[in-house]
Amino acid sequence: MLIVGGDSFCNWPLEELDGHRQNCWPALLAKDLNLELKDFSRAGCSNDRIFRYVLPNISESSTLVVVLWSNTNRYEFTNPQTSKIITVWPKKDRYVLQDWYLNYCRTLLYSLSISNTCKLMNVPCVQRFVFSHDCWWDGSIKTFKQQLRDNLLFDNLSDDMLQERFDYLKSLHTMINSIQLNESIQTFAETSVEWESHPTRRGHKQIKNKIMEDINGKAF
Repeated sequence: MLIVGGDSFCNWPLEELDGHRQNCWPALLAKDLNLELKDFSRAGCSNDRIFRYVLPNISESSTLVVVLWSNTNRYEFTNPQTSKIITVWPKKDRYVLQDWYLNYCRTLLYSLSISNTCKLMNVPCVQRFVFSHDCWWDGSIKTFKQQLRDNLLFDNLSDDMLQERFDYLKSLHTMINSIQLNESIQTFAETSVEWESHPTRRGHKQIKNKIMEDINGKAF
């Protein structure tokens, strides 16, 4: 069983154009590996949803888990009128500025939980970030401080608080050994402006091939 979690980089717009997901990379990967597929990806979703759907479906009967983490700045809220869960991100009208650091930490904690659960079940796991802006970690406090400046948080923290937050992130990164932190999907997958910078058919094949490389030992 292949379990996949992700956002629109897993299925859009091919699902809409073709009327199915057979040409999307999760289906291509499952076919190459001769595995049944459970694809929990959904266009526009947040990392909260990815985690919520993937984690409880990992079991000892799973063969492989692949997660493409979405934009860490996306978040969810419940519409009080409809009780439906809505995902928003910075370019959406409903978006309210969030704490970048907390959002990034939350995704790392999700990743760690997925990684540890897979270890417990003895299931191989591949995790990657979709967006290049989330692949900033290089283990240096200088880069961390720059991230805080870029997200308008640096001036609100004392030196002790800066060091404490950096040390916390460093410990999380050390514990997660199944995620590629420095190579986003955007860096190698062919995309199309016509498709709102989403993967082309060739791009889906490139993602599938890269994950096959990860499975062969480059990511975990």
